[in-house]
Amino acid sequence: MRKSTLFLLSFLLFFSCSKVYHQTDTQSLTYKVDESSAVDASPSIEQLIQPYKTQLDHAMNVPVGNCESRMDKTRPESTLGNWMADAIHTQAEQLLNTTIDFALQNYGGIRIPYLPEGEISRGKIYELMPFENRLVLMQLSGTRIQQFLDHIAALGGWPVSHGLRFEIKNKQAVNIQIKGKAIDKDQRYTIVLPDYIANGGDKCDFLVGQEKQVTEHLIRSILLDYLSNNPLIQAEIEGRITQ
Repeated sequence: MRKSTLFLLSFLLFFSCSKVYHQTDTQSLTYKVDESSAVDASPSIEQLIQPYKTQLDHAMNVPVGNCESRMDKTRPESTLGNWMADAIHTQAEQLLNTTIDFALQNYGGIRIPYLPEGEISRGKIYELMPFENRLVLMQLSGTRIQQFLDHIAALGGWPVSHGLRFEIKNKQAVNIQIKGKAIDKDQRYTIVLPDYIANGGDKCDFLVGQEKQVTEHLIRSILLDYLSNNPLIQAEIEGRITQ
């Protein structure tokens, strides 16, 4: 079966599934596949797939934005991470009709190393955020936020929105400022993040059991909706996280 056919079948199966899967440690067996292993797709299969492939290609190739310059995924802060976190922050406030202190996105959830300069297609946003992660709203105490940011600091930094700034010292978060004010351990802060993290993913087990509002809004859809009103993709390094 040709690679294009295999890719389309895999793509359709992946995106038709509503469950969320995340990478974990597994044991695997390795099989050698070479040219002699290839099997041509039958004409009937090609004929069956072609309408879906045409429809999929059309949908994925639609331009949704324009990247002013190449935006990379780096630590502790990056232009790509800043743009994503700000887009999530802005859309969350509109969708949930509430004030958000800051938004964050786990570093590993960004699945491509950069967005190239120039026109960006819908398909590229699917590559950027292929998981079916949903937006979650949480209200956490300043003490819990400190624990959360210490975890992020130990990992080298995650994308955070404009409402948050801190420094990484000895793998801990210090000089934390939320909306221009020093963190208050007794205050409660409203944040938004992917459900994968809110449910304890990326070793965020300290969030398990915390009260949360899980929405039906996919992070990927949030980015696409943001682009519909803000098609120019741009961001700068602002010192949100320094070390």
